[in-house]
Amino acid sequence: MAADLAINVGFPPMRRDPVRYYEDVFDRMRADGVSVFRFLMTDFSFNCYAHGGRSFDRGMEALERVMAAARARGLRAIPVLFDFNELSHTNVEWSEYDHTFRSSFLSSVLARPMDLFAPEALELALGKFRRVREVVGGAAYAWELFNEVDQVDGFALPAVAAWARTFGAAVRQADGLPVYLSFANPGHVPAFRAAVPEVRVGIHVYGWPCRAFEENVVYWQSRFPECWVMEFGHPQATVPSLLAALSAGFLLNRERRVALPWYWDRVLELRAFHAFRPVLAFLEEHAGDGGFEFVGTLRREMPRPTAAALVSTFKLTGVRGVLSKARAVAAARLARPAAGAGRARRPGLAFRSATRLITLSTGGEPPDGDGDPGSRPLASLHAGGLTLAAHQPAG
Repeated sequence: MAADLAINVGFPPMRRDPVRYYEDVFDRMRADGVSVFRFLMTDFSFNCYAHGGRSFDRGMEALERVMAAARARGLRAIPVLFDFNELSHTNVEWSEYDHTFRSSFLSSVLARPMDLFAPEALELALGKFRRVREVVGGAAYAWELFNEVDQVDGFALPAVAAWARTFGAAVRQADGLPVYLSFANPGHVPAFRAAVPEVRVGIHVYGWPCRAFEENVVYWQSRFPECWVMEFGHPQATVPSLLAALSAGFLLNRERRVALPWYWDRVLELRAFHAFRPVLAFLEEHAGDGGFEFVGTLRREMPRPTAAALVSTFKLTGVRGVLSKARAVAAARLARPAAGAGRARRPGLAFRSATRLITLSTGGEPPDGDGDPGSRPLASLHAGGLTLAAHQPAG
């Protein structure tokens, strides 16, 4: 399954023309092969409501122009229909924006933030979806019902689950696209998935300092492979950490979905997606159709796993030439039949550095050591101190 590269472009900066801002971002996305962007429908950017004889419109004409620019460049969007900020009374993380329940349109039609999830308020959500769908048109990639719903004041999972089941069914029926809902705390995922399996879940993972988010992506995506890491990052992210998290999102997610970085400007500035393209091509070539699972330290529950999909020795400089040559060598190796071929075993993947080896295998119980000593290398990809190796498990 080929993976589309996606990135968060949540809302335009203050005092910037939103259309020009998104046009600049879209041009940079195209240059790095990124085809999907996620954005928030909030008072930070664009918003609209019509309920109880009252209406609200913020920047929807600008959003029409933004989406026209996206369609002209062949890009697709993940609109986020609701955001927790307009349903909370405090706004610590985004204090420079006046966007809380008291300042939002919703406070004029709802007595409390959690009233949005009452059955009688369903038409408010459906009206917003219909209006956004008109503007986005056929450029939607997926729909997200709510961003970090667990940060709503008075959050109660049963009420949110019932709302997501009904609202999600209507959104999914409209055009058949995937429907998501995201949590700030992934700990809510098991209960929500059990209650509403038909609505997919977005996981948000951040780490401090920089390397921690890389490990968190691996940890949470390995625990919940049916979910999608829709936000991760750190403003001082390095290319190795970004590539590690992107690779983990692809390999551990059951649908082969690459994780979405939040700090898009940092990611594109480093040309991280440009460096990731050949890595993704290698992973897609050798991943096959089966599922993978991390082994060794990640097989056991650890509060802070030390394993990661890639290592910090990966350097951006000189990556393209090295990877191109290695891929050619890998293709030549795979073209030659290996001794004893013919078994119905899919190849696994191993990531090797000077300090650790992580084996991803599609069959059998792996050993507890640093990899599979009986595996047979089929192809490898070298970059700096890093080797990505596709191997055939022994036995």
